[in-house]
Amino acid sequence: MASKTSHPPQQLPALRKSEKGYCAMLAKTGVRHYSGNTIERGAACGRYCIVLHSSRHDPGDSDVIRSMREHTGEK
Repeated sequence: MASKTSHPPQQLPALRKSEKGYCAMLAKTGVRHYSGNTIERGAACGRYCIVLHSSRHDPGDSDVIRSMREHTGEK
């Protein structure tokens, strides 16, 4: 199953960020940058460790998506 969205961290270097965006474009996958830090992302994923990059097969009612909306002010 292919991923629907990719969530690279905001603090990624510009070159790596563009590489991730290019790969996502080739895979026809959306990219949403997570503005929180890697520890907050780990907590949103239900893990007590650092999560550098995450992707979602079925976003549904995801805590990561919800926390991204809180950071960006989206509804």
